[in-house]
Amino acid sequence: MAVLIVMDWAGNTKANYDEIVARMGVQGAPAEGIFLHVAAPTPAGMRIVEVWEDLEGFEIFVREQLLPTAKAAGVTTQPEYTATAVVNFFTPTLDRLQKLAGSFAA
Repeated sequence: MAVLIVMDWAGNTKANYDEIVARMGVQGAPAEGIFLHVAAPTPAGMRIVEVWEDLEGFEIFVREQLLPTAKAAGVTTQPEYTATAVVNFFTPTLDRLQKLAGSFAA
């Protein structure tokens, strides 16, 4: 069952986030099971919202890729997240969404 992940990462700056994403290479080769990733700065750090195929895949990604990469990048804090079952997923302007996503690609 698809899950919505809302992750808050206190103390993680946009520069930290950019380095972690670059080190993992996920924009060019996304992790298996991820459908959507959106990130934005908050006053406390970064907020990341994702949709995953299932919670297990997300947790494996966090444990095996995200946290080790963040540690290697010098990030000392860890994210807190909530996971909720997705009951609807609607993309009325998928073509525009793909264009927007492409504008962030490295």
